[in-house]
Amino acid sequence: MMALQGLYLTLVLLSLSGHAISGAAAWASGLSTFVVEAGGGALLGLVCGFLLSRFVTFIDDPLIETTITIISAYGVYLLADFLHVSGILTLIVATLIFGSYGRRIGMSEHTREAVDNFWGIAAFIANALLFLLVGAELNPLRYFSSVAAYSLLFPAAVAVVAVLLARLAMVLMLRFFTHLLGGSILFSWRFVIYWSGLRGALSLALVLALPIEIPVRDILLFSTYMVVLFTLLVQGLSLRFILKRLPSVS
Repeated sequence: MMALQGLYLTLVLLSLSGHAISGAAAWASGLSTFVVEAGGGALLGLVCGFLLSRFVTFIDDPLIETTITIISAYGVYLLADFLHVSGILTLIVATLIFGSYGRRIGMSEHTREAVDNFWGIAAFIANALLFLLVGAELNPLRYFSSVAAYSLLFPAAVAVVAVLLARLAMVLMLRFFTHLLGGSILFSWRFVIYWSGLRGALSLALVLALPIEIPVRDILLFSTYMVVLFTLLVQGLSLRFILKRLPSVS
């Protein structure tokens, strides 16, 4: 999805710079490039994940194996970028393979504990730094410095509703595919999956990365901020209350 967003962001920037592209040409170019980048990224991730998983079977040292996970995280992304495929998809697929198959066949219990501890701390520090950067960059009060700024509230409300409806659609699709496979999910669990769709630092980081030239950047930034605020304050704080009162019935 992020690869597709990046492609259409490129098309938007091209149109802003005077390189007009028709709707059909934009869709055709975007989808074809997406297939190449996403497919190539997934394939490269499979290969890298498998090779890394086999490589760690020859090593039995927690420090070295932890270092390999660090180098791999950056190396796989840089390799994908060099080959002009999706670095995000490559890294995700490689991590899934390495974190399941490689973890099972190539890491001892002591190594798994060391790797989990390191990446747990790294993830905590990264999230903390990201929120600090977001706080330094984003000042919600400046959006209300004029009367016209209150027009941002409507698109923000639309964004919140759209996110809730999209999450609902995904949960309904999950129920449909589960029934096709002969299984079932309790209604209470479906509601928990729906209501626990919280948004956080990653959403803000992506929208803050948008170029300044985007005409509706302020609307996108404010709407994303309100979506994150709604999911964390409304959905997040009410989740414990809901969990205690949901019946365990289908």
